[in-house]
This record gives sequence, structure tokens and C-alpha cells, in this order.
Amino acid sequence: MNLATRGAAIALKRTGLSQREIGRQLEVPKSTINDFFRTHPNTPLSDTELKDRPRSGRPRCTSERQDRFIVRSIINDPNTDTASIAAENPVDEGRTISERTIRRRAAEAHVEWSVDEWRKVMFSDESSVECGENHGQHWVWRRKGEEWRDD
Repeated sequence: MNLATRGAAIALKRTGLSQREIGRQLEVPKSTINDFFRTHPNTPLSDTELKDRPRSGRPRCTSERQDRFIVRSIINDPNTDTASIAAENPVDEGRTISERTIRRRAAEAHVEWSVDEWRKVMFSDESSVECGENHGQHWVWRRKGEEWRDD
């Protein structure tokens, strides 16, 4: 649930509505409402109290600034490769960013793609498409709407 929905759920609870009725009015499953009130009992209406709590998991090895650098590098030079970006952008304590991490950061832009956008993508298994004279593998980064640029 987003912050607005959480705030609305608290306000509706204060009016005396049941969790089932709150779920109906907000078009959210009753189980979601139940989980929210179980994890946030007696929550006041403040954004800091309504935000998600920190979750477990491995901490990110890159900062938001480094993530922006990675994306900017790809936008400025779509022909750049992940090894070049990794070499230009060391992480604290002498660790370097892996090429896989760079690909992940660049792929975050596709998280919100619609079904129609994914239908335009061709997935293949162990096949190749060769254009021109250079048949070596060459990756090019593209933004949305720039898929078929000549450069």
C-alpha cells in the first residue's frame, strides 16, 4: 500500500469501520489491511510512521550518486561497455563495481514497462543476428524510443 492508502486506512479505522469494509472502500484486499494494522498498531497520521520499515538483505554496493553516474555514462555513450564503466567508477574501500551490477542498474529503467512494451522485445535462445561486416558481439545502450537509431 502506498502512503496515501495507509493514511486513508487509518482514518477509516478511526471512524469505526471494520477491516473488511476498509478494504472494500480502498479496493485493497482485507488481508493487506489486516497485515498493515498488525505491523503498525496505533499508528498516528505522520509520513515517517507510515513508511515501510527497513528490510533485511545485503546492502547495495553502490550509492544513488554512483547509480546516476552509471545511467549517465550509458546515456552519454550508448556504445560504452560495462567494463569501461566499472573501471571509471570505483566503490569505497577499493572495491570495484561488477559488470553484472552495472547491467542491473541500467535495467532498472525497464521495471515499469507495460505488457505492450515487452511485446516489442524479441527473446531468443542461442541464436544470433548478424548485420554488416563486423560479426563480433557489440552491445549498445538505448533509451526508450531510441531503439532503431543508426548511430
